[in-house]
Amino acid sequence: MSDRIHWRCACANLLSAPASWRHRPVRCPACDATAPVPDASEPDAESETARREGPWLDRRTEPDGRSLDPSPYAGWVMRTEGGPPADDPFFHRFRVDAAALRKASRRKWWVLGLIVVTLLAVAGGVMLSRHLWKTRWSAAARMERAGFGERLTSVEVPAWRLAMREVRNAEKALEDAKDGLEAAEHLQEAYLVALKEAEAMPRGPRAHLYNNAAWFFVTTPHPDLRQPVRALDLAQSATEWTGRKDAGLLDTLAETLSVAGRTAEAAQAEDEALALEPGSTFYRERATKFRAVAGLPPPPPAPPAMPEPPDPDR
Repeated sequence: MSDRIHWRCACANLLSAPASWRHRPVRCPACDATAPVPDASEPDAESETARREGPWLDRRTEPDGRSLDPSPYAGWVMRTEGGPPADDPFFHRFRVDAAALRKASRRKWWVLGLIVVTLLAVAGGVMLSRHLWKTRWSAAARMERAGFGERLTSVEVPAWRLAMREVRNAEKALEDAKDGLEAAEHLQEAYLVALKEAEAMPRGPRAHLYNNAAWFFVTTPHPDLRQPVRALDLAQSATEWTGRKDAGLLDTLAETLSVAGRTAEAAQAEDEALALEPGSTFYRERATKFRAVAGLPPPPPAPPAMPEPPDPDR
């Protein structure tokens, strides 16, 4: 005997309650009507409850018997974990076919392999086309095959340019090292190497190389690295190559002459630099210094600056 009582409310809603609730008033959730629990279950209510609580619910037909779907299994809904009926041939159509699975797996690997082969073919075609462009199709390759010249694969940098590059790097290293002995020795070696390659240099770079080397050999704070005789020779060559028209080179020449003890010539060279740039305070101070060492009066004061003409647009 079931431990629950099933009956229908006046609104035809299906109700259920424990058997121990007999004659206890309960409320229908559909219509809110209150009625006592009967002594026993109603047959139609019990059969409907059993059908609803079964493992499978047949929803293919309406209460009047009309079919909702022509398929005989369209309305079946699984209600429990029991699985589909074992004796129903319809569900045998969905059995796992191991051979089909292996075939699908092989097909997947074949497709993947085809994709890889296609990508490799495309990459190989691109590389082959680039090679053919460089060797056969481009205008340079056709001219080379026709005998109009050979292709330049590299440009050789002259030795004097490499030497000047090393000099610039050594000068920067000396500046960063604040005139350290090791950096100064490295710069001396760089100057000596560059001076050996100076014959191949144009006049402009050669003059500035000689000027910088002369200034270093005469002003370095390390006595072992000073070479005043070489510095004087370099400074004279640099000023002669520029026609004594560069104030910076004349100032270096004045410094080397002063160190060599030729104070009058140093003052004259600094006067020439001041004449090229009369408004320069630096060259005026240097000229005053060299004149004082040579026992000469200071240079004349700088001429007054000419006022700028008024702008007619203002």
